[in-house]
Formats: sequence, structure tokens, C-alpha cells
Amino acid sequence: MKPIAAFILVAVSMATPALADDMADATKDHAVKAAAYFASADLETAKKAFADKSNTEWVRPEYNLHVTGIGSDGVIWADGAFPELIGADLATLTDLDGTSFGKEMLEKSKEMTEGHLMTLRFINPKTQQAAKSYGYCLRPKGEDVVCAWSEAD
Repeated sequence: MKPIAAFILVAVSMATPALADDMADATKDHAVKAAAYFASADLETAKKAFADKSNTEWVRPEYNLHVTGIGSDGVIWADGAFPELIGADLATLTDLDGTSFGKEMLEKSKEMTEGHLMTLRFINPKTQQAAKSYGYCLRPKGEDVVCAWSEAD
């Protein structure tokens, strides 16, 4: 059986950040926490935990923070904030500026040994305005990659 690689876009929990840099740091810290959880959990347990909108450890609506898991084939298998993305091909997704972030994340995950911070722009579901978002990705074990995402604006 081919090993399953996964990206996990994770929600971050923290007090209201004073600066966008604080949110980037919190995103990184939470990615490290999520990576530790993922490293100790099996894939089915992680899918359930990260896709559960009521799981406040991983889904924080106040920052549009959530977990998304993506297999080695680029198909999303869990998303705690946007369940309609489950089954979508990450490589085909872009941000508001047309950045093909999914393709970039999939490529960088193959070579990364330490974390990687990304800054993108999406529509904030609360404000319906364009907002900067941070993502921090790292590889906790094997081919699996964990990404924590948060709203910066």
C-alpha cells in the first residue's frame, strides 16, 4: 500500500493578537502543536478531529482558524471550516491574487525539513472582505505535512 501523505491546515487558538506578526508566530506555534498531535494519531483519528467544527482545539471561528488535511494525491480529506472542499484537488486552488498555493505547498512539502510560512489573501467569511492569511507548514513524520492557518487581518 502506498503511504498516504497529508497536509493539514490547522486552526490556531490564542488571545487577540496586537500585530499581524503575533498571528504569524501563533500560527507557527500551533502548527508545531498540531504536528505533534498528528504524529501520535492515526489518519482516521486525525481526520475526525480536524474536520469536527465543534472541536475547539482545532477550529477557532474567531480567527477563521481551521484544519485541512490533504493526501499525497493533493485531494483534501478533512476541512473543519469549509467541508465543501473535501474531495477537492488542492493543486487547483488559488487565493484572491491568483497564487496557486496548493501546488506550491505540495511541491515544498517534498523537500522541506523545517517549517515554511506562507502569506495569502482570501475572503474573510465574517467580514466578506479580502484578508491576509498565514499558513505555516511542516512535516511531522514520513511524507505527512501539517499546516496551521489563521486570518492576519
